[in-house]
Order: sequence, then structure tokens, then C-alpha cells
Amino acid sequence: MKAFLLYRDRDFDLQHQLPPGAEAVTQDLELDTLFNAMALGDSVLFEVAKKVILYSSNDPEGMVYRQDVLRDCLKNSAVVKDIYSIAVESIQREKRDFWSILSDYPDSILHRSVDVLQMVRRRA
Repeated sequence: MKAFLLYRDRDFDLQHQLPPGAEAVTQDLELDTLFNAMALGDSVLFEVAKKVILYSSNDPEGMVYRQDVLRDCLKNSAVVKDIYSIAVESIQREKRDFWSILSDYPDSILHRSVDVLQMVRRRA
């Protein structure tokens, strides 16, 4: 299941380039202060906040969709924080894990997947 948090029908593309003039707007409005406050020291959240805000939507249906998602996230903030924590921990483990070197091999992929599932089960 895909959790489409910003768009009904697709994922957010974090690799997408910033729109023209984004740096000037960021500097003029001192948006880095806002992005830092939103991210609380998390570099991934900083980049997401920056790109989401600078790629604002003017689609009313899209805005309502995002507000509904935000309302649900606020209502279930503990669950959202746990899910994010699991994702971050998995990525960190992946980076330091020797198995990531062998990620092209099916046995390695299976082993890594089992490790992640066991980590999630221990947290539950």
C-alpha cells in the first residue's frame, strides 16, 4: 500500500529540482528559519519541508486532500512518529550494514528484508 500524503495519485518526488527563483524567495522571506523549525535538526525533513513549501499547490481539491491528511496525522501523531522512526532506523541500518554491499544478490535482499521485519516486530 502506498501512502500518498501530498497527492492522491502519486508520490512526492524529493529528487525534483526547485522551481526557478526558489533561492531568492527563500532568502527574501527567510524561509530557512521555518524549514529548520519544521525539521528539528533532521536533514531529510528539512529538504522535504523546503521542497513541499516551494512547490505549493493552487489546486483547491489538492489543498483539501492535504488538509485531510494533516488532520489525520495530527490525530494519530504517535503512530506517524513511530512509522517515521522505523523508516529512519531502517535506512541507517541499511547504510551501515555490510549486506548493502551485496544488495544485487537475491539472498542478500531476502536477508536484509528479514532483518528489517524483525526490527519492526521488536519495536511493536
